[in-house]
Amino acid sequence: MPVSYHTSIMKGWKLILLLLVLAAGTPTATELQSSIDLFFPLLASPGAQARCAKVRDMGYGARSDFELNFDRYLPSPGQADGDDTGKTR
Repeated sequence: MPVSYHTSIMKGWKLILLLLVLAAGTPTATELQSSIDLFFPLLASPGAQARCAKVRDMGYGARSDFELNFDRYLPSPGQADGDDTGKTR
């Protein structure tokens, strides 16, 4: 079974993440708690809540055809419009 373009990209991201973890290590519980203590109060602020509501009203975060069928929107590897192969997508 051929590997899809999407699968190749995901494997690449997993490799990058693995390399970052190996190079830097994972955060300690104290470091994670410090990040949580900074992030979540900011997310709960009235300004952040208003911005989140605005982007939700614009449709961000809604499940869409693009999200559910992302691989259909990607070109096939090695094929592009105007590549003189006489083929179109």
